[in-house]
Amino acid sequence: MDFDLDEKLTLGGAFGYTRTDADVAEGDLDVDTYQGAIYGRRLLSHDYYVSGAAGLGYHDINANRRVTVGLSTSTARADYDAWTSNIAVEGGREFIIDTATRITPPCRTRICAHSP
Repeated sequence: MDFDLDEKLTLGGAFGYTRTDADVAEGDLDVDTYQGAIYGRRLLSHDYYVSGAAGLGYHDINANRRVTVGLSTSTARADYDAWTSNIAVEGGREFIIDTATRITPPCRTRICAHSP
């Protein structure tokens, strides 16, 4: 969802949910993922801009699989949480060639982090 606060500033946010239910060799994997992000873009003078985004994700992970050693069979289980995060910043300038052609070479950096 975007909001134009004025003709030069746009702010927004996003939320997402993903459910993974996978059958894997001798077991299954279930993951519930919740992700949220905020972002913005500011137009500067002389066709320059700066934009940025920050996001956070939470993952609820459950897995099990059948393990056989010799004549013995048992089930290995895992139940854990994980977090992901990211921050991105971008800047650039729009070059207007004609009414139908614009070129915008960006310069960006992104930082991502994961925790088990």
